[in-house]
Amino acid sequence: MGSEFMKPATESCVCVDDYNGPDANINLYPSFFRANPEITSEHLNAAKKSWLKILTGSSSHFRRIKGQSPKYYDEGFQWFGDVLYDNFFEVHPTAFHLFNKDMSKQKMMIAKMISLVLDMIDRPNEIHVILIDLAVKHSKYGVHAVQYGIFCNSFIHALQYCLSEEYTEFVDQSWTRVRWSKIHIEYMNNILFL
Repeated sequence: MGSEFMKPATESCVCVDDYNGPDANINLYPSFFRANPEITSEHLNAAKKSWLKILTGSSSHFRRIKGQSPKYYDEGFQWFGDVLYDNFFEVHPTAFHLFNKDMSKQKMMIAKMISLVLDMIDRPNEIHVILIDLAVKHSKYGVHAVQYGIFCNSFIHALQYCLSEEYTEFVDQSWTRVRWSKIHIEYMNNILFL
């Protein structure tokens, strides 16, 4: 599914010298990263509703595979976590060393962080502090911006896979708006420039 924000850039990058405001680092990204799309209540509700289906295991795809999979899943977020991290490590196997071997805690933390972002996205000043702290921690672990980008792609892959036919064009647009919101751009800035 194509995203309305991934249109070709008319210019690939703007030099920071051309703009020295508080968001100057954003200008280092290709223009589609700087879209900062408006997140309407309809888009936020669609993202929240689809995330709730994953957390509660109520997506139709999870209900179909529950009990039939070689690995039994009690919770939808466990399955989502496996799909997410399996894809991430398949695409970027050199990132495996950044994680503990027991991924159950990591899956729980990512589920909590996504829930927190969705709950607080309309309160950027409050979540800003949390994301700065997270960026500092990730930077200390050796996480680089390119890994964050790959992880985001694996996240979208996991959403598409786990929601299956419930991952509609509107849900895709909603997650795109959440993904490229100003708070995520600020997180990227902090990983890039720490």
